[in-house]
Amino acid sequence: MLNNKQTKMVAVGSVLFLVLLFTSLYFMRSGGGSPEANLPQTFLLSRKTAALISQNIVDLTNKTGEKISSANTADLAGDRARASSLILEAQNTNVEASRAASQLAGQLKVLTESLATMSSVSSQRLAYEAVATELALVSEFVVYTQNLNEFLEKLLVSMETDTKVSKADIASSLTATNKSARKINSLNAEFSDRMAKLDKSF
Repeated sequence: MLNNKQTKMVAVGSVLFLVLLFTSLYFMRSGGGSPEANLPQTFLLSRKTAALISQNIVDLTNKTGEKISSANTADLAGDRARASSLILEAQNTNVEASRAASQLAGQLKVLTESLATMSSVSSQRLAYEAVATELALVSEFVVYTQNLNEFLEKLLVSMETDTKVSKADIASSLTATNKSARKINSLNAEFSDRMAKLDKSF
């Protein structure tokens, strides 16, 4: 069986990575970016709403990371009940983050519809590409939360019942979680590149 300390610390690293990711997306939406005078009002309003949802995802993901870290500390101190309780709380906030991501996906679709009023055809195309990339990123984030919850569930079962969860089983869940994190990182780089091109198009 994998060492609980090792597996939990890897999970914490993945969660903290996503906090940085969504924070960067938040500032891209709410920051200076392209001159607002060149963007449709409907686009600006949709972007603002998307920024608020993104900030909520940042907060929830941060809470998940903190709870996993605290669970790790409690487990190392021999307080299994406290560790189990914190993992359950981490699962709950992780599910909330997934729901928020679904809300963000809906808002991005509204954002896409607002692009039809853009005056510049080239800028409109770049904006469509950027939003499409972010939609793919959000979809992958939902997959990530599902993988993370499955991983946490296996740790919880192992803690609460002393069930011997195989090394391969836990490692499989952790591998899937990290694979999603890498995909998100790649999509974020692509999104950043498309946003930079959009800024230069005005």
